[in-house]
Amino acid sequence: MKMFVVTCLGLLSVIFTTPGNSAEVASPVVLVASVTGVETYGETVILALPIGNGGHFGFVLNKPTEATVRDLFPDEALSSRVTTRVDIGGPALKDKLFALVVDPGPGVEGLRRVSPQFSVALGIDEVDKVIAEQPDNTRFFVGLVMWTPGDLEQQIKSGTWHVIAPDARIVLSAQPATLWQRLSPGVTRNVVLPRRG
Repeated sequence: MKMFVVTCLGLLSVIFTTPGNSAEVASPVVLVASVTGVETYGETVILALPIGNGGHFGFVLNKPTEATVRDLFPDEALSSRVTTRVDIGGPALKDKLFALVVDPGPGVEGLRRVSPQFSVALGIDEVDKVIAEQPDNTRFFVGLVMWTPGDLEQQIKSGTWHVIAPDARIVLSAQPATLWQRLSPGVTRNVVLPRRG
């Protein structure tokens, strides 16, 4: 298992530096599971990020936990001061901590820029730097989601996902548990009209 984890992290690292092939989803997107796809993927919202071989990886945005960085690493000096929540990012590499940083400051080196707004920390040293330098405007995830080349495009074509722009207000939502209900176009919402007078 450890060799598999190291291999996956190594592949992500290499792919980030490899020129990309043309792909329909060539930039970061937010994926909202369609009502017809709920049976397979649940009421899921994912930030999907392209990697250079036509594959993708990303983080589930609407599976919060009660745990914080401090809860997971109480004996580490830097981590013990960070009360940022850690969320479930996906089923792959479930024993690894990752960080998604919005508008990282210049003091956080080694991050991989995935869009003008977002950078990711994939390795232990990178995540430690984020914890030390910029735990705010950061989401921490245990695990991630991975797609092999062409898989995500096929899922989108088949109607599994609705695709929307990766706005920071979505990615850093203060109420991640209700993201799917708020973003899914196929969900009937109860609209409360304002009272008169």
